[in-house]
This record gives sequence, C-alpha cells and structure tokens, in this order.
Amino acid sequence: MFDNNPQIKFTVYLPPYHIYTYCQSEQFHEADALIKQRTGVMLELLKRPNVELHDFQSDRKFVLNHDYFSDVQHFSNIAAVALLRDLKSGRRRITSASQVRANEKELRALIKEQMPEYFNNLKQIKGK
Repeated sequence: MFDNNPQIKFTVYLPPYHIYTYCQSEQFHEADALIKQRTGVMLELLKRPNVELHDFQSDRKFVLNHDYFSDVQHFSNIAAVALLRDLKSGRRRITSASQVRANEKELRALIKEQMPEYFNNLKQIKGK
C-alpha cells in the first residue's frame, strides 16, 4: 500500500497499550517475539519516504497512566485527544533506526520495571 501510493503521505503510529499488556506477554514468555516483530515493522516502515512514523508504546505519559485505559489495550477519549495532540506536534516521531532500537530498549526496561507491580496486582485481584 505504501509503495503503490508514493504520492500519499501516511502517518503511522504504534498506539500506547497499558504496560500490563506487555507484562502479561512477558508472563507467558511471548514479549520478546512481539517486541522483535514491532521493531522489524518499524524498521521496514522507515524505508518508505512517504511514511511518518510515531511510537507511543514505550511512552510513560500514556502506558503507565491507569486512568487513560478502560482495560490494558483500550485507551479513553481523554487519552485519544492527548495522543492526537502529540501526533500533530510530532512528539514521539521516529526518523532513524537508532530511535527504533532505543524505543525497543526503553520498552524492555519498562516491562522489567513494572513486572513486580503487575504480579502484585494479579495477586490482589485473585485474592478478592
């Protein structure tokens, strides 16, 4: 689609999911494959001159804010407005492979940081 329409400028963004989405994937040993896949997709998209790429999946402003989500994957209207504002301003725009890799590293660190809280919250839910 991108290659067949070079006259169109596409804005592609990786939406923020609550960090617990990735924590759950890590719990079941699936996070590494998901992260490698998203990195590969972003690196391919960077090759297209008609694609503007943004990555919000390691953005602390969004992914750690429980109030922005109705569940771990669906963000609220308030978060959507903030996300659109950030997209328009160019925030979290990715323009290089080094930024893609830095975001991957940032996401992996966030998962590691949040795993203890994730497991603690699971225990609390199971205890009710």
